[in-house]
Parts: sequence; C-alpha cells; structure tokens
Amino acid sequence: MVIIILTQFFAYFFSYIIQKICHTIKITNLPKSFYILFFPALTTILFLIVYGNYQTLFSGNKILVIILFLLLISNSITILFQLQIIKNENLRKSLELSELSKEMMISKFNSLNKEYESNFKFLHNLLHTCAELNQLIDQKKYDELDSLIKSLSNKTIKEFNEIYTNSPIFSTVLNHKKNQLSSLNISVTSTLYSDDLSKLDSINQMIFFTKILDLAIKYCSLSDEQRFIIIKSRKDIYSCTLQIIFNFPSTFENDIKESTSNIDKEFNTKSDISFDYNLKIVDIIFLIN
Repeated sequence: MVIIILTQFFAYFFSYIIQKICHTIKITNLPKSFYILFFPALTTILFLIVYGNYQTLFSGNKILVIILFLLLISNSITILFQLQIIKNENLRKSLELSELSKEMMISKFNSLNKEYESNFKFLHNLLHTCAELNQLIDQKKYDELDSLIKSLSNKTIKEFNEIYTNSPIFSTVLNHKKNQLSSLNISVTSTLYSDDLSKLDSINQMIFFTKILDLAIKYCSLSDEQRFIIIKSRKDIYSCTLQIIFNFPSTFENDIKESTSNIDKEFNTKSDISFDYNLKIVDIIFLIN
C-alpha cells in the first residue's frame, strides 16, 4: 500500500515539475541550449514515472534504493537551482528593460527640450539670414546671394537628417546620441522603416539600436578618416535584416567580432561581417529572426 502511494506521489509531483519547466522554457528568452542541463534530472524523473513498480525494482537491493534516492534528491535540487537562475535572469532582464525605458523617456524629454532650443535658435538665425538675403537682393549681389542660399539649404538638410529618420524609435536613440556624434564629428545616414524590425518589440528595438550605435561610435571615433555611420534595413516575408556600415582602425577587427557576437547572443540574431581594409570600413548585416 505504501509503495502504491509513493508511486502516485512521485508521478503527480514530477509531472508538476515537468509542467513548471515547460512553462518556464516557454516564457523565457534564454538560449535553448541552456535547457540541456535539465536532461539528467528529467531522465531520472521519467524513469520513475514510467517504471512505476518500485517494489520489484528495489527488492533485495538496498544500495540501488539509496543511490536512486540520493540521485532523486540531487536532481530535484538541481532543478530548483536552475529554475531560480532562470527566474533571476528574467528579473534582471525586466529590470534592464525598465531602466532603459526610463532612460529613454528622460532622453526623449531632453531631446524635445533640445529640439525646441535648436528650432528657436535656427528660426532666430533664419530671420537674420532672411534679412541678409533681402539686403543682397537690394544690392544686386547675386553671386553672394546664390552662395548664401546654398549654404542655408545644406545646413537645413544636415539638421533635418540628424534628428529625423523613418523609424521613430531609432530617431529617439539617435537624438540621445546627437551631442556625442557631433563632438566626435561622426555623420549618420539611415534608411530605416519601423515595420522592417517588427519582429522586435519597441523596447528591444531601443536596446538593439542603442547597442549597435554604441558599437559603431566606439570604433568609428578611433578612425583618422572622415567618420560616418550608415544604417539600412530591409524586410521580406520570412525575416528582416539590418545593415550597419562604419569606418574603423583595422587593428580592432577581433574586438568588433566579439562585440557583434555578444549582440547576436542577446537578441538571437545572426550577423555577417565583412571588412574592407583598403577603405577601412566594416559592413555588418544582422539577420533578425
């Protein structure tokens, strides 16, 4: 009778543990290879559930009983530790997302405030330029007038491209980095659309854009060439890709590969890197599944 009760208890208890494990796997974003660690414990549990008749198994073999009992305890402890690790990892990720979201909100407010100040300054300078244009027209200095108009046009296009892209999320990240980019004399051009990266939610897009832009800024700023960053995206039926091109010193090739590999692990992307040592530029394509 006791054996039957134990059999039923083990069956229900370990079925519950397996259900919890499956649920944890479903809701977490940890690499699937992590769950190979559960294999020894699950093997023992499934053996106990399937075999069932413990009285026949353990009859006259006390050593086997002790070994299996200790194995059962150690496996149970292992599972509890692993589930706790997953829980902690999820909490860490949630905290990181929360902090980044807060940081981006503050950044967005600061960007709006800077944009207001920038627009005010631009409009003030524009009024002054308009007065100069009228003066040049009255004086019939058409060559100077033409030069001033071209200068104003180029400046307007540059200012517009620095604060606006077709991806509102990337625009927010870009505005957050605007002062840093300006101080390092790095120009950024982009061809991005929000739907291209729809496989990532808004928060993860912010993190992803921040990390790849930080990567590009870090190595681009070390270059003695004219500094630039180009970002493009493309989407098809099955996947979407993001391409980032920037100049770099060739001695940092391995560092760039390592940084890119870390991004792949975090966002489950697949990257393809090519280096042009003549032009000293790196071309990275991220495949987002």
